[in-house]
Amino acid sequence: MSTAFVRLASAAAALNAASNEFGRPISAIEAALKTLNLGVSAWVKFAGEEDQASGEYSERCLGYARVNGRWGIAIRILEGNLADSHERTFEEWLFNDAPRAHRLEAADKLPELVEKLYDSAVDTTRQLKGKAEKVAQVAKAITQASATGAGARK
Repeated sequence: MSTAFVRLASAAAALNAASNEFGRPISAIEAALKTLNLGVSAWVKFAGEEDQASGEYSERCLGYARVNGRWGIAIRILEGNLADSHERTFEEWLFNDAPRAHRLEAADKLPELVEKLYDSAVDTTRQLKGKAEKVAQVAKAITQASATGAGARK
């Protein structure tokens, strides 16, 4: 038994070293994304199952999102039933904190995630520009009403 444990300890050390090496490029990608100050999330599915008979589903996604107050590359698991949108659970981790098996599955989706982030940034920019004029009109109306009301109170 002690020989097995010694071999396990050696394997664990090698696993941890490989995991750390695997996580370094993810940290570099996160650092580059943070400099962009995107403030938008995006997710791409990398695995999942759905039972047509029961409606039960599970999907694993790679994303860029705010997890526990910190923006970063993340992994989430969604589970639920298609018939009941309220009966849904999810778990989220920053990438390097996620289970190793999920990280291995998700890694190939990194280029797709960057494309999805681009799409989200472009779409959000379009929406912001579209709403800016409406918000400016509301601000102008409130500012004028406030100025008129302030003069009436004096």
